[in-house]
This record gives sequence, structure tokens and C-alpha cells, in this order.
Amino acid sequence: MPIEPHRRHHKLRCSMSRLLVILLVSLILMIALLIALLQRTETTTAKPPPYDFVEYWSAARLLWQGRNPYDMQSLEPLQVEAGRNAEDGPLPMLNPPYVLPLIMFLGLFPSSVALLIWLIVLFAVMIFTSDAIYRFYGGPDSFRLVAIAVGLSFVPTLSALTIRQISPLLLLGTWMFLVLIRGRRDGWAGAATVLLAIKPHVCYLVWFAILLWSVQTRRWRVIAGGVFAGLTLTALASAFRPTLVVDYVERMRLPLNAYESPVWGTLLRHALGGLDSTPFVLQYVPVLFGIAWMAFAWPHLREKDWPQTLPVLIIMSLLTAPYGAWLFDLVLLLLPLLHLLARLLTERKYIPVFAVLHGTIAATLLTTIMIGTRYIALIWVTPVIGMLYLLGLSLVGGDASETRKPTPAIHT
Repeated sequence: MPIEPHRRHHKLRCSMSRLLVILLVSLILMIALLIALLQRTETTTAKPPPYDFVEYWSAARLLWQGRNPYDMQSLEPLQVEAGRNAEDGPLPMLNPPYVLPLIMFLGLFPSSVALLIWLIVLFAVMIFTSDAIYRFYGGPDSFRLVAIAVGLSFVPTLSALTIRQISPLLLLGTWMFLVLIRGRRDGWAGAATVLLAIKPHVCYLVWFAILLWSVQTRRWRVIAGGVFAGLTLTALASAFRPTLVVDYVERMRLPLNAYESPVWGTLLRHALGGLDSTPFVLQYVPVLFGIAWMAFAWPHLREKDWPQTLPVLIIMSLLTAPYGAWLFDLVLLLLPLLHLLARLLTERKYIPVFAVLHGTIAATLLTTIMIGTRYIALIWVTPVIGMLYLLGLSLVGGDASETRKPTPAIHT
């Protein structure tokens, strides 16, 4: 006997309620586990370690004073004041000058107050962006809490919040670009890419795509908006220190060999003798493969629209990034993940499978963190999520009709 429509709907609602409860409980357990891990590894500290927050706060403090925010000797005493262990040495400020105006407000407050404000900002960005991306891709309104729970329980999100990393702003930038380009507000869409440019190396293929698309479609305002926003922010920061750009160039000339990024270039250098005995330029070998893929795939990609293309570009950029792509940077993978979730909930298909896979990935990552595995062991995350995303879309479809408002195709 066929099930009546209202009974099917009630059954689905009950299933979604159980899924939401499972996700929220998992989120609480994962946060508790991460706190326990932090307490275990920081037993000598009387307060929670500030991690990467000290990088932003100390750089902001120095810039307000007209001093060099990229100078390690100047950063060190401020970072120790903010709670960093002096024996660990200072964290370098590696973000470009146009990023500094985005974090300068932190330097107006004592470190303890600024840390609280920064955590509130990061949490707010993650909650808002998780919901906004899900709704952009046409996810049912009745399950918006599920999308937020998925966004917050994603281990890269927990990593970004725990480390106090700036990477959630990159995810916000992807949503802003999609919304603005959909509304044909090209100048503002270009300006929104400044948030992606906070870490340009982890989404470098996006820059190639935007440049190619803007030239081929003569949408010059996208490029103009991005350039104008970048120059304006750089000029604003330079008003406090005229030599700021030179300071940044000098800092980036120093070697980055000490950082074992979980990327393929690092594996290549280990295979050829190790990080100490191989040149850093080998980190860029995967970029050549990324560019080659871009050249091959672009004729196909340009026939699609930005909501379909941007998640793929993000995945391939992270997969072939020269450095970085740390666990907290993988918060960008929420763009394809929430796209897939919206499609699954819209089509009412494979929802339990999604929940199981989401939980399995989270459990695997947390186990990896608990046993103290080196960061390079996390290199599997991007390819696995990328494959699951493409497989999931192939099963339910991922056309532009899924969004709430039509988006111009890239080739138009």
C-alpha cells in the first residue's frame, strides 16, 4: 500500500530531526575532544593558548605604531605578551599588506579582549556563511540548521576556530563573489575576491579563471573591482607605514623551508632527499599540473556557471597548492560540501550516506590529531572530499537551476 504524501513528509522530517541531533551531539563531542587535547598539550599554560591570533594582533599593534608588522624581532615581545610561549619563537606575519586593514581593529584592544572579539567574529562568519552558502544553492529552508551544524562540525572549521585562524574569511569571500556575480554587480564581485586573496596560493586557479572569464566576456569591472579594492586596502595600510610593501617583499624573500605543508610538493621534496636538502621551488611542481588541468578543462568549465565551477576550482587549487593548505585552510571545502548537501536535501536522496561519510571523515581526522601524526598525513582530505563531491553530484545532478536565482553562464 503506497505511503500517503503527508506521511512521507513526516517521515522525512523525523529523519532530518534525528540527523540534526546526531550532528549537534557530534559537534559538542568534537569540541570537547579538541579542548581536552589542548589542555593535554598545554599543561604549562594558565590560559588557553592564543595560537595564530597572536600573529594578527601583534602585526596590528605594530602597524598602529607605524612599525614593521613583518619584522620578527618586533613581533616577538608582543606575541609573548599575548600568551605565546617565548621558547617557540614568534609567528611570522605572512599575509599581504592589503590584509592588514581587515585585522587592524584587533590592535586597538588588549590581547585578551581582542582574542574574545576575534573568536566571536570567526564564529559569526562560520555560522552566517554556512547558512548563506546552503541557501544560495537552493537548500530547503526547513533544514537550514542542518547546514549550520554541518558547517560547524566540519573538522577544518573546528581547526580554524581552535587555532584562531583567518581562513573563515576566505569562505565568506567565495559566497560574496557568487552572490554579487549572480546579480551582475561585477565591480563589487571583484572587490569581494580580496577576501580570497588573503591566502592567494590556496585558491590560485580561481584567479586564472576570473582573469580568463573577464577577458573573454569583457566583464572588465570584475578585474577593476579586485584591483581597486586591493590597492585601496594597501594604500590604507601604507598610510601608517609608507615602506610597508617593501617590508612585505623583504619578508617573503626569506625561506619557508621550516613548514611541512600537507601538499604534494612537500612529499616530492621528501622523496628527493628532504626539506633541508632540496630547493623550495620544488613545492611549485604540483602547480604546473594544476595549470595544465586548467588549460585542458577550461573549454568545458566556461560552458557552466560560477556556482558549478567555483567549487571545482577550489578543490583543484587546494589539491595542487604549492604550500599551505593546512587543515584550517580546508574550511574552503565547505563550499562544495554545502553545495552537495543542498542538492541531497532538495532531491531527498542519500542523506544517511552523507551523514555517515561526514562522521567518518570527522572521526578519522580527529583520530589522526589525537595520535599526533605529522601534518603531511592529512594530504588525503582534499582528494577524498573532492571525489565524494563529484560522485554525489553525478548521482543527484548539480545544474544551475538549483540556485534560488538564475546565474549567467561563464561563457555569456
